[in-house]
Amino acid sequence: MNNNLKKILGIIIAIGVLAFGTIFVYTKYNEVPIEYQKFNEYGITYEYNENYEDYGDKYFYNQLDELEKIYYQCFYNTSKNLDVKFEINCEFDDTKATRAWQAFQADFSEFYWWSSWTQEYRFLENSLSKQFPYSFIVATGYAKMDVVDAYPKIEEKAKEIINEVKTDDDFETIKNLHDYIVLNTKYDEESVANQNIRSVFLFNESVCAGYAQAFQYVSNMMGYECYSITGKVVPYDDESLHEWNIIRLNDNWYWVDTTWDEVYDGNGKEIGVSNDYLFLDDEILLIDHKPDEYFDLPACEDKSLFYLNDAGAYFDTYDVKQIEKKMKEL
Repeated sequence: MNNNLKKILGIIIAIGVLAFGTIFVYTKYNEVPIEYQKFNEYGITYEYNENYEDYGDKYFYNQLDELEKIYYQCFYNTSKNLDVKFEINCEFDDTKATRAWQAFQADFSEFYWWSSWTQEYRFLENSLSKQFPYSFIVATGYAKMDVVDAYPKIEEKAKEIINEVKTDDDFETIKNLHDYIVLNTKYDEESVANQNIRSVFLFNESVCAGYAQAFQYVSNMMGYECYSITGKVVPYDDESLHEWNIIRLNDNWYWVDTTWDEVYDGNGKEIGVSNDYLFLDDEILLIDHKPDEYFDLPACEDKSLFYLNDAGAYFDTYDVKQIEKKMKEL
């Protein structure tokens, strides 16, 4: 670089410092679409995310506004590098960041360390001795070294499960996965890391969050569009928080709740798996499940895969004689 060019760059940098106080630099990417060229009213440039193809078609990402998508991209970029924090060099909008995080959590269950996060503030001083706040968004309770150690083990376990459950038939494959998770996971509210997939893949015990997120992760790895849904179940009080799945097969959406398909004996011991909550439509699932209303959800309208239909045991009306007859047959 010649001296004249160095002088020109020095002048540009000096002007920038005087005008904006501090120059903030984001990771550089190749292309910058018009809609992402300004981060907020301060005119901070946001460089386009080269990982866009990984999440550009995700269901919940596409319900976010411009700034929410930027926060979402920060969560994704950080996670892709197995890191546990990222820097926000501008005014922080907690509401939009939270909504972005909710969408990110629904779209990607494998980045388990983001099950919760906190904001840590810092201050920078410019040449005029004015302080400008910025912050780190930090995954709560996780260090990068722990993530780097656990993530490959989870990925390897998921691949082993795929080898065991995958067939040439989509519906059979998903049923096999559903059964595998139920039969190989003990429901335990005291289990380690029970709010994410680590509990299922590394410890074989979890609660609804682990069941649902493990089901989503393996489904996604096999190429199926599947998401984890949070909400409540009857009686819909603060003690009835729950998590389950929605999955797309052959252009139809279905509900799946692996947790509620555990079968117990009279002493509360897990003894098997049912298909009661496999491939349900809205009419059946929403009787006792109520999804959170953070985002729009696709309609689940196909009844053809509901196991009671397959058995000829689903009735649209209450008919005692027909029900008794069917129970004797079963």
